[in-house]
Amino acid sequence: MERFGLKDRLHAPLASLSRGMQQKAALALALALKPRFLLLDEPTLGLDPVSRREFEGILLELKKEGWGILLTSHDLEVVERVSDRVAFLHRGEVRRQGPPGPSSGTGPGRGTGCASPSPRRRPSSRP
Repeated sequence: MERFGLKDRLHAPLASLSRGMQQKAALALALALKPRFLLLDEPTLGLDPVSRREFEGILLELKKEGWGILLTSHDLEVVERVSDRVAFLHRGEVRRQGPPGPSSGTGPGRGTGCASPSPRRRPSSRP
């Protein structure tokens, strides 16, 4: 909980937390369950810019630790910053995939991106 800045809010009702703190709490709970990988649907939706950057930082730390992450988002700036690979979906079909960046078309308003940091072996120690 310390990693997520929630240590002093352990006993606070979830509804009393900001949207950013709620997202961090949800991620902390998911990690406590020791999954093989994380599936995150619009994890930065509704976050203010500071909370969004903090959440991105946590995702990048998890990626470095070897966590597999599948992330869906309309916020393609986030997708581009945290992903190794991007796939664009339209009506349930992959229309384009590859590394993030200008050649993949990851600019604002381009569609829904799915990002997956390269999965490695499952980390042995959990946060």
